Amino acid sequence: VNFRDGLTPLQAVIERGGFTDTARLDEVLYVTRMGGAIQTQRLDLEAVVQGDSPEEIYMAPDDIVFVPKTFIGQANIWVDQWIRGLLPTVPRPGFDLNAMAF
Repeated sequence: VNFRDGLTPLQAVIERGGFTDTARLDEVLYVTRMGGAIQTQRLDLEAVVQGDSPEEIYMAPDDIVFVPKTFIGQANIWVDQWIRGLLPTVPRPGFDLNAMAF
């Protein structure tokens, strides 16, 4: 996202396409540089989106906003890598792994 004065973390996320279905809005990680040190802060953007809390952080150049995945989002990655990626075919309804000759 191109930096501009007054840019908030929520605006930055929206400019990049918004939140995915598996985004964990209440555990967003905000990383900024304060002098020579790096400072991290957890943000509850879910409360901001719902209007329960004002967004009080304004970003600086090179700040980072990281939106983690929910447990289900992490599980989906695991299934893709360890189940779907290892099977010789794509499972479909009625598919029986026991019928395959290994």
